[in-house]
Amino acid sequence: MRSMKILGGEGYKIVMKKLSRNSPQKVLSATKMSNIVDSLFPAHPVQRHHMVVVDPASIPTFTEENLKNAVALMKNGKAPGPDGIPVEAIAKKKADTQNSATAQSVHMHA
Repeated sequence: MRSMKILGGEGYKIVMKKLSRNSPQKVLSATKMSNIVDSLFPAHPVQRHHMVVVDPASIPTFTEENLKNAVALMKNGKAPGPDGIPVEAIAKKKADTQNSATAQSVHMHA
């Protein structure tokens, strides 16, 4: 049983238990397979998100320095915020922008 835990945890054990009940030569019907999948992965209701209308005047202004400081505090490997943009993409864009600015500065001073 220990190897099952390493390979995939409790979900793996459940799937293997359900599938091992049938002999390897026996082909499961589409209905039986559908029942197994439905019991292991039940459908969840769709969650609806409501749009919030915001007055643009109520949004505080921020400076480029504020933005740089916020990006510097972000940690890789964390879930993205409501915008869905991963921290790694923001950091890459920041690095690309810095490299581009450095290249332009070197070109201008040459």
